[in-house]
Amino acid sequence: MLRGRQWEAVGESLAGLKRRKPELGELLTFYERLLLAQHQAPVRIDIDALDNGLLRDRVRRGEPLLRRWEFPLDLESAESLFRALNQLAKTRGGQVEASAIAIETALEEGRPLLPSLLTGALAEEGYAYAVAHEHGLDPELLQTLAEWSLRPSLEACAEMLGERRKGVRWEEAICPICGSAPGFAELRGEDVTSLRFLYCSLCGFEWQFRRVGCPFCDCTDHKQLGTLFAEGDDRCFLEVCEQCHRYIKTVDNRTHFGLIPEVEAMAATPLDLVARERGYV
Repeated sequence: MLRGRQWEAVGESLAGLKRRKPELGELLTFYERLLLAQHQAPVRIDIDALDNGLLRDRVRRGEPLLRRWEFPLDLESAESLFRALNQLAKTRGGQVEASAIAIETALEEGRPLLPSLLTGALAEEGYAYAVAHEHGLDPELLQTLAEWSLRPSLEACAEMLGERRKGVRWEEAICPICGSAPGFAELRGEDVTSLRFLYCSLCGFEWQFRRVGCPFCDCTDHKQLGTLFAEGDDRCFLEVCEQCHRYIKTVDNRTHFGLIPEVEAMAATPLDLVARERGYV
């Protein structure tokens, strides 16, 4: 998880990306400010309030430890980060700036109430979209700000709960902490004996998964599985499935040892465009 890394290493990774992809310099500078704000956000999470008996039962039954709405949350920290990130969004200019100003105005008027927005966004996927439509706000920006603001609390909790998963076999394609789908993948080790790890799209937790197979529909037919690379850069590529038409970004830490997967995946936004142009979701 990114919060567990030294910021100097994250900064060096971003600097390297700027040298490799100067055309993304402005976007990468924005990401750097975003990640720094998340990294510096003070988070206090108390997992002692969780039901230990329930957690043990879920481990025994082979279930994820928490439901979305069960995550303990540092709401004060998340609210502060939301407001800071909304200010950062203004620096993007254009329509993003206008949307951020509209969100700021709506929050000042109490529509919606920020604590309710954040707890609702955590409890229910897509909740922020519904709130945005209700109040005439930009749904994509509101959802993204909510996700970014919640992430430090979720990562902190997942890191602590990860101790309960040590030594416990887990072969599912969903997160062993919260049951969410993976956001991206990473390859580690030598080419022939490489291992694949999935990273949770909600809490950032990582877990080992089988090397070959679609993490969304469980397809293992090599004729239905493929890869797409960006021209001139093989550090991050797409693994695509023709059976379910979904894709996952994969960071290759075999020949390019030392990459920070969270940074590489975030910076590979052009690959998302390529995937969608070809009909993958």
